[in-house]
Amino acid sequence: MHKRPTRTPRTPLRTFDPDGDRFTLGRDFLYALRINFRRHGPRCIKELSEQRPREFIRLVLALLPKEFRRKDVGLFDNMSDNELASALECLKQMGIEKEQKQAEKAAAKAAEAVPPPDAQEPDPAGETAGPGL
Repeated sequence: MHKRPTRTPRTPLRTFDPDGDRFTLGRDFLYALRINFRRHGPRCIKELSEQRPREFIRLVLALLPKEFRRKDVGLFDNMSDNELASALECLKQMGIEKEQKQAEKAAAKAAEAVPPPDAQEPDPAGETAGPGL
């Protein structure tokens, strides 16, 4: 007859320590994130910046320290309203051009996948199918 294994008594769960557990969880998460970033980060950043530039800018802004985002840093203090409008228009144009290039690449890729409309398919009997046949 098969002997049943004996169970070891379970140790009771330790009391919850919000500060210590939050610290440990945060440390472990950041460690895993760091490892993942080292493996995939540069490629993912490049893909994000090329394929979804708006999300890329949002990510950059979210990661910037608050001190850098503050108005008194002076990034745009020396620019007039017209210069700011011109810079914004330039950025918009760059985005439009990038979207057009991506659309052209997608159209070229789709065109490569589709055979030309005048290509004749061979007939199972070995003859080519002509128009109206």
